[in-house]
Amino acid sequence: MKVLLALLGALLLSTPLHAQSNQFRDSRAHLGIAGGLFTYYGPVDLNLPDQGANSITAHDPAVVLLGSFPIVSDQWYFRMMLGMTNFDRDDGQVARTDLNQNAFLGEPLYWFEPEVVYTPLPGSTSPIMPYLFTGFGALLADPFTAETRINQPDAGTPGPERSVFAFPIGAGVDFAFSRYFSFFVEGSYRFNFNYALNNENGGRNPHNTSLVLAGLRFGLDRKDREVQYIPPPPLPPVSVIPPYQPPIARPTPIREECTLIELNTIYFALNSTTVDAEARALLNANVQALRFNPLCCVDVIGYTDRSEGTDALRVSRARAQSVYDFYIDAGIERDRISLGAVGRGLATCGKGKDADGCIGNRRVESLPRMCRPAGSL
Repeated sequence: MKVLLALLGALLLSTPLHAQSNQFRDSRAHLGIAGGLFTYYGPVDLNLPDQGANSITAHDPAVVLLGSFPIVSDQWYFRMMLGMTNFDRDDGQVARTDLNQNAFLGEPLYWFEPEVVYTPLPGSTSPIMPYLFTGFGALLADPFTAETRINQPDAGTPGPERSVFAFPIGAGVDFAFSRYFSFFVEGSYRFNFNYALNNENGGRNPHNTSLVLAGLRFGLDRKDREVQYIPPPPLPPVSVIPPYQPPIARPTPIREECTLIELNTIYFALNSTTVDAEARALLNANVQALRFNPLCCVDVIGYTDRSEGTDALRVSRARAQSVYDFYIDAGIERDRISLGAVGRGLATCGKGKDADGCIGNRRVESLPRMCRPAGSL
């Protein structure tokens, strides 16, 4: 529980960083492998109705495989966990009596859990992603051992000695090194509230478990966000040939010029230089338009307002740099982009708005223009 509380504290205190993109979250699927410590809390003997002095806490290493995929944008994920523990059977010896053996301590233990994972910082550009998860699963002790005897203590057939339902709750932190690779650490506690096949006489004492993991995740099949494509305007009609001239078969001329008229402008929070999720979608639309118009270059110009302190030029330049870096990461050539900053530029809000800040002035414009031909002055 202490580890789980520590992870929850890290989740609440986490703040986004601005140095690295978290494009790892955009993968359609993730696979992971982890190792950790599995802890059993419960009765030594499942046939005794009173835990009391018969309770035990036993630790064993565990190996876990995970698979996940996003179900709602980049905030909700579905995850499947498969695990195995009880590699060291010495803990199980304390549960041996003349009549019974606790298979959850002394036999190979497997569990599977479908889970829902929630990330509280959607659209963050930080490589650090805190998350919470819960679900429903089952723990199976020695499920591959076949028995033909009637279910009774120490018979090993499915029952309280072999199977139990679990309700997990946990938290973790994931750090993406790149868009295809990340490291994570998490802790969880499982409330084992009912036996899967409780067909023995007498009351049974459900036991609880906890799990602390550290491992690696791998992103598969990265997807691109859906963006709105802005088509170029149609070409003007070709002049009609006078009727007295003989017809001449000519191909339709191709106008070698930039046909883009306008690109999306993005806006920033007060004193912020971070490109949020809404702005990224608008910039992705700009990238698509520039890819379809290779003759167009773009001037990236940053602005700020009077409510952001005296260092307005630095803030507007940092905003323009964020957009410039986004275009470069998206594959637009450097020689097609120019960078500029105005500082406290032209006001777009009405009189009296500057006291509370004007989001219309906290912007970066992307102005399309015809690229200068190679060798021209």
